[in-house]
Amino acid sequence: LKAPPKKKAAPAKTDTQARNPFAKTAIEGVWLALQTSKKGVSTTISATIDGRRKKTSVTRYGLTVAWEAIMEQYAKHHNEPLERLLSLIPSEDQLEKAIAWHRENR
Repeated sequence: LKAPPKKKAAPAKTDTQARNPFAKTAIEGVWLALQTSKKGVSTTISATIDGRRKKTSVTRYGLTVAWEAIMEQYAKHHNEPLERLLSLIPSEDQLEKAIAWHRENR
């Protein structure tokens, strides 16, 4: 019999992400993750759920849709009311500040 595969631990946030004061959200374990590429700064909402990192692209889907997708998963795992989690969405201003900070400090 084969042993079930072991769950991989969530990768650690990079030092720059950990230092970005605007990347943190009101929910522990959920943050704005920023990555620089040739096309510019790619932004995702990331969360550590059940020891694994889940992420949804803000760049592709927009802040509201990305937040809703992550919060649905978070609510199921943590037995939190979805409406309360949805109300804690970061502002567009916070997103812009996180991107600006990332560009200056990468």
